Amino acid sequence: MAAHFLQMTNSNHVSGARPSADAFGWGKPLIWGKRMIPLSVSDVLKLLDEIPIWKAVARLPKRVAELERKVQQLETAASAKPSLPVGRECPICGAAMKVAAELAHPQFGFSGTKVHKMECPECGHKTERDFQPGKGYE
Repeated sequence: MAAHFLQMTNSNHVSGARPSADAFGWGKPLIWGKRMIPLSVSDVLKLLDEIPIWKAVARLPKRVAELERKVQQLETAASAKPSLPVGRECPICGAAMKVAAELAHPQFGFSGTKVHKMECPECGHKTERDFQPGKGYE
């Protein structure tokens, strides 16, 4: 059995086969060894249902639709909440940090660069960040 392979034949035509199916070779008998085996599309689909990878492939369109729906929900939720200016989020908890003090930068104060002393109202984390008016945090 392992030495014999199923192959399509173009010599015989099964009566009642649709012309569009013939273009792809469906509706024609298969030759296995010296025996002719008629297969229909439903027979092939039943055989494919027995293959585990085919089951996974058959579920892909539904899975892709679910993922697209979830991405749309996440994008809607992300656009709904206000975004913080870059550099204002707390590195510990992600909340908006408040500027507690603004000082001229010790080396680059001549160019307008400031040092913002920031504090998180949620977790109490304190930090300093360089700020350049018109450009933001560096």
